[in-house]
Amino acid sequence: MLSSTGIGSGLDVPNIIGKLMEVERLPLVKLQNRQGGMQSKISSFGMLKSMMSNFNDALTKFSDTSKIKAHSTQSSNEAVLTSAISSSATPSVSKYSVDVISLAQSHKISSPLFLNATDPVGEGTLTLSVAGKTFDFNLAANNNSLNDVRDGLNKRLNAEGIRANIINVNGGSHLMISTQNTGVNNAIKMTVSADVDGNNQDLNGLSRLVFDPLGTKNMSEISTALDAEVKVDGFVVSSASNTLDKTIPGVRLELKSVGSSNLTVNSDDSDFKTAVSDVVSSYNSLQDILVGFKSGQLKGEAMLSSIEQKLRSVFAGENKAVKGMSAYKMGIEFDRYGKMSFNDARFNTLSSVDKSQSLDFLSLPKSGMAVQLGEVMDLYVGAKGFIDSVTTGLNSQVRYMDSSIESMNRRLVSREITMTKQFTALDTLIANMDATSGFLTQQLESMQAMDTKK
Repeated sequence: MLSSTGIGSGLDVPNIIGKLMEVERLPLVKLQNRQGGMQSKISSFGMLKSMMSNFNDALTKFSDTSKIKAHSTQSSNEAVLTSAISSSATPSVSKYSVDVISLAQSHKISSPLFLNATDPVGEGTLTLSVAGKTFDFNLAANNNSLNDVRDGLNKRLNAEGIRANIINVNGGSHLMISTQNTGVNNAIKMTVSADVDGNNQDLNGLSRLVFDPLGTKNMSEISTALDAEVKVDGFVVSSASNTLDKTIPGVRLELKSVGSSNLTVNSDDSDFKTAVSDVVSSYNSLQDILVGFKSGQLKGEAMLSSIEQKLRSVFAGENKAVKGMSAYKMGIEFDRYGKMSFNDARFNTLSSVDKSQSLDFLSLPKSGMAVQLGEVMDLYVGAKGFIDSVTTGLNSQVRYMDSSIESMNRRLVSREITMTKQFTALDTLIANMDATSGFLTQQLESMQAMDTKK
């Protein structure tokens, strides 16, 4: 651009070009404003997705009955046993006397002493039986060391809960075999066949690893496989594990040691109310942002109303698997502004049966409200959901506009250079015309003066 007025014409060339370029830039400004609006929408959709994800996180409590249980348990002696509500089944509010007579125990056996873990054990077939299953191991001269037996057992029986280890002690090594699972049914039995020394029971060769709980025991028993035995209000209960979740319906007992404890099951709605309050708070935060966006950055976006309608429809709907229960009956309600609240006084009036049904209403695996709300969330914030689809489209348009804006800027620079050259040439032409006009005027005046003298 020229930095001063026309040299000979007096034209304000920079100002003229500036005004003309303002007109030239109007399409660019319009495109930039449109791009800015799209970027604002992308940011708003990102905020909406974040708020919906927060609401979705709050809903996870509805799908986990351990987090919305309506009862609590208490053990008077947690060194003997601990307890917890195990399912949505409503346990009876009551007290129980529990005597732990014995704990379930896993089985562990040890081989006789071998001078080295690399020493051969013997040749033949070793059979291990556990929990009604049998496994054969063929040992030959090239794979029959104590180490080989350990490795072979671990490779095949890891999934069965069998572990084999070697302990090196003074004078040699022992092969240790143990079960991870407790209970009499998980006792280990070791038998041998085709021992090369011709005797499958003696303390020579492969038969050194024989262990029959009802017969020959060439291996030593470190710990016996035992079932737990408990008396609940005087009635005997046996269990292969130290976890009892069927003895008292809806209650899980974890046995810790031999002894006695009094177990109390109480009605406790605090976890349920906390879970509902968290969902209500999260929903209202989501509702606030929806209302704000509908009149602001995302005005006219039909998706916002769709989200509101779908969520309200789930809260207002019924669950065919839990007849007679509804969100309103358990205390969840809406005001005329779309805000949600929890009327815990209404929930408190429900019977214990109704409270149990309310848990099912929320958390049943296939038809509970948590599942239905989760399906709505997935439509919008899940992988390839509506919000991601919309923002992907907007980002694509923004990238296209970036290319257009760059191209328009190059064109404008070129246009300004061209206009500057044109107005510079015009200024020079006008200056030359002014000079020619002055010269002609001077010549005419001279000629007129000469004519006058004559």
